[in-house]
Amino acid sequence: MSNLIGKITAELVEKDSIIPDHLVEKINVNIRPLEPVNRDDVHIRAMYVVSDQVNSFGGIFPADEHQKLIEHLIDSPVLVGHRKDSLPIARNFHAEQVALNDANWVKVYFYWLKNSKAGEELKNNIDAGIYKECSISFIFSFPECTICGSDIRDCRHRPFHNYETPSGEKKEAYFNYRRIDKVLETSLVYRGSVNNTSITKELAFQKADDNSSLSVKQPPAIPAVNRIWNFDAIDQQARYLVMPAYEALPVILEKSGDVIQLRRQDGAPIQSNHISKMLGTLRLPQINFACDCRLIGYRGKERQKISELGKFVCGEQSSVSRAELKMYDLINLDGVDVLSLNALGRREKLEELFGAGKGMLPPVELISGDKLHQALKKVGTRYGVEILADDSTERYLFTKRKLAPAIIRSREECGGRFKYNLAVSIDGKELPAASALMSPLDLSVGEKIDIEATSVHETGDTIELLDPIISDWYGQYGCRHTLSSLHRPHGKKLLGNYSLFPISQEEFHLALDYGDGANAEHYAIRHYSPRLLDSGRMFLMEKSEITGQISSNVQGTGRIISFTNNDGTLVIDLDGFLCGKFAIRPARLNGKMARVFCKVGNI
Repeated sequence: MSNLIGKITAELVEKDSIIPDHLVEKINVNIRPLEPVNRDDVHIRAMYVVSDQVNSFGGIFPADEHQKLIEHLIDSPVLVGHRKDSLPIARNFHAEQVALNDANWVKVYFYWLKNSKAGEELKNNIDAGIYKECSISFIFSFPECTICGSDIRDCRHRPFHNYETPSGEKKEAYFNYRRIDKVLETSLVYRGSVNNTSITKELAFQKADDNSSLSVKQPPAIPAVNRIWNFDAIDQQARYLVMPAYEALPVILEKSGDVIQLRRQDGAPIQSNHISKMLGTLRLPQINFACDCRLIGYRGKERQKISELGKFVCGEQSSVSRAELKMYDLINLDGVDVLSLNALGRREKLEELFGAGKGMLPPVELISGDKLHQALKKVGTRYGVEILADDSTERYLFTKRKLAPAIIRSREECGGRFKYNLAVSIDGKELPAASALMSPLDLSVGEKIDIEATSVHETGDTIELLDPIISDWYGQYGCRHTLSSLHRPHGKKLLGNYSLFPISQEEFHLALDYGDGANAEHYAIRHYSPRLLDSGRMFLMEKSEITGQISSNVQGTGRIISFTNNDGTLVIDLDGFLCGKFAIRPARLNGKMARVFCKVGNI
């Protein structure tokens, strides 16, 4: 997980009527100037910079992190307005933990020379309240959820929302700033007074980059998207909004006054000439808003891969010649978080703002879970559909191909190719892939990618990927997707188990154990290929009595959810290594009766 940058604003405190000798000594010891200073040489001010109370974005500096922050604050520069194109105006030389108003605070002291250029002007501006506040910029890598202890960017919890704990009590979610690696600087900023020196709303996240001077905000609390390959994991009785899915970058379009900004999902602004030109053509409402959008790359009328779109945005050579923006959900309207509204209400508001037929909104179907296959036929693309639950925060991406979200954890160059060790995100947790993946693609550690596999199987603490290939990658833009549970579908009872194992290079056996105490049924599958099976190919099959080789070389296992037998055709619903509905049905071959094995549809 990439590092983050936080910026927090607090009020300056205390004038220096008489500078204590021990503070001057700390300047000389901690900063070690070439020429030691005395009290007549310097001005000193202090600020209460952070506390262990919840700030307006749901963040907390736990008291056990204060000492580490203090260590990083010493000898950090003081700037004006985070401007990195000029030298520091002062330097932090001492910090301490203090108790104030029933909270634990970090108080930091900074100094500058009286005879420096604009030294007295700086003092006068601070004392007169012109420079009233300051902002700390720091690198940290782990926003720890106070409910589950996971990275709050990946778990299902959102700051300021109530959740039921295992003990049954309701608890409001926040996040702790953990793994503080560095204080980049503190800055004097031009803002109004903050009551009680409390933390104000100048909080920001971004990828760690010491040279960045962009305005970066905490990302909106959009729930993670659950990837699914069939509709069985969805509540069949609930209502859903179904929209076409595209190979696209998930982005946030934000309008605040006259400023229009496209941001990554981690809150960092997207700086691009191509994007600036595109934003200049949009006809937007006057009201302030933030929308969850999809940025789609085209060459002519053909949609291009996400990786090519990323190159286009960065100004690199790419197959993409233009980009379009689609509004998928409303996040914030005139400063008010609207994600608590139902999905249909948010969609109606989007149509009111942008118009239902002006091309900025994707088509939508409102439908119950048991009829999702109908919506797939109406609005689905070659990629799949996006699904929003109407009465909850659940979000799904159904892909027609088995695409699993993964991240590169390490790599090794091997004779012009690369060996990647991967982790796959399942239900918000990362599990390492059981084996490495070889590819000619030169990608970075930490890169988020899509893996296409004929089967993905969870085995304890690892993930088995059958025939994996890298389908696409997200570059610096990333995505917050997790593969939905590979186990029991929603509301269905499991009836038994199955195993698939090879007998020869071209023959596999399928063992079906229905859990009724009878012996398992065994079938030999001729010329079997998992990739061809997934694409709809039929395979010749016959009953077999072979039972002795199951445990020696099992390729995959899973569970039988349901089965029906109509006029000799057995339809079985499986999860695990084989996922979906499959049929074993009679067929006539060369004038003789036989059986064929195939997948039933795409869902």
